[in-house]
Amino acid sequence: MGKGREFLDRIYALEDDGDVRSFYDEAAENYDEILLAQVGYVSPTICAQTMARFLDDKNVRLVDLGCGTGLAGEALAALGYSHIDGVDFSTEMLTVAQARGCYQRLSVADLNSDTHIPEHSYAAAVSVGVFGQHVLPDALDEAIRIVEPGGIFCFSVNERAFEGDGFRAKVDTLVTENRATCLSLAKEPYHVNEKIDGWVCLLRIGAAPS
Repeated sequence: MGKGREFLDRIYALEDDGDVRSFYDEAAENYDEILLAQVGYVSPTICAQTMARFLDDKNVRLVDLGCGTGLAGEALAALGYSHIDGVDFSTEMLTVAQARGCYQRLSVADLNSDTHIPEHSYAAAVSVGVFGQHVLPDALDEAIRIVEPGGIFCFSVNERAFEGDGFRAKVDTLVTENRATCLSLAKEPYHVNEKIDGWVCLLRIGAAPS
């Protein structure tokens, strides 16, 4: 078993929220090397490119939810976005993200509870590889709450969790309730070295235009 697969299996085996936070705190220093070189994690780049298809204004305020070490923020900054905030529940991950220099503001927040971000604070939000076994579909409610009406939210979920943990059903519910419009839903590479794909979903917040 390679280091990448071993790392993923350790994540999947975590159950208690405290254990999850401790794992990411301890992994922060080596996280990028393992995810990029060993696992082949490409979802941050793909999500940034997906957002760019629907978000022409590079000066809007956007937030990276569960930013980790800042891989998505870096990918967005490379495309010219200049007003990026980030939140994560791991202080050690935030320390690494800070060093990247692509965020205007970083703070501690947990998507499994109230992030304490005011409603409609951002024109766009992204959350890459955060939702899944440990952050379940109902947390999407918190994510879309902080995006202004007409804004966009892009997130990625590995293929196993998207169907098995109810994310497809949640997206359908958000659309049915006119809380969001699904602009894009595509299966994309995720952990390429482990041959794991993921789903990238981009929502427009609010009802579809009449």
